[in-house]
Amino acid sequence: ERLDMSALHGGNREMGIPASPNEWLARMTDPTRNGLVVKQPQLLAEWLDAVTEPRFMTALATMALDPGTLPRTFSRLADPATARNWSEFVDPEVFMRWVAAGMDPRLYQAVFQHMFDPKKYLRWANYVGELASALPSSPDLNSAPPGAASGSASHAAPAQAWMQLPARDPRLDNNNRY
Repeated sequence: ERLDMSALHGGNREMGIPASPNEWLARMTDPTRNGLVVKQPQLLAEWLDAVTEPRFMTALATMALDPGTLPRTFSRLADPATARNWSEFVDPEVFMRWVAAGMDPRLYQAVFQHMFDPKKYLRWANYVGELASALPSSPDLNSAPPGAASGSASHAAPAQAWMQLPARDPRLDNNNRY
């Protein structure tokens, strides 16, 4: 069960609060509107829940591999909305919200419930199996990465060969003795 977002002052889904880990990630990488959790401490538990989901990690990896992410984020830094967004952090009301949230046991309970939810751990456990079954069995994915020693024997499954370290170079063995 998620936090009841209807109880927040001005904090309903129509006001732009992300509903999925992918939406949270898109919001976090947009400097014109990424201070949502800092400004509203009541959203901390939901944010922690979203960013600790396996789907968030997949979305994060996909966004990190997208060559347009960095230019898109940097292009928004010159936007006046970015300055307005970040200038709101010095508002004393934001500070007082965090002081009040620090004394509210409901925030701690919500964070605890989200972080120690057995269903979350089960999703993480099942996630690895889902990823392995979703990977195509292409020979390109099973080959060694560039720079790996040629002819090195891999003791791992073919789908995990890229995770193996290259074979040791016998010329470097004597350099390790000082």
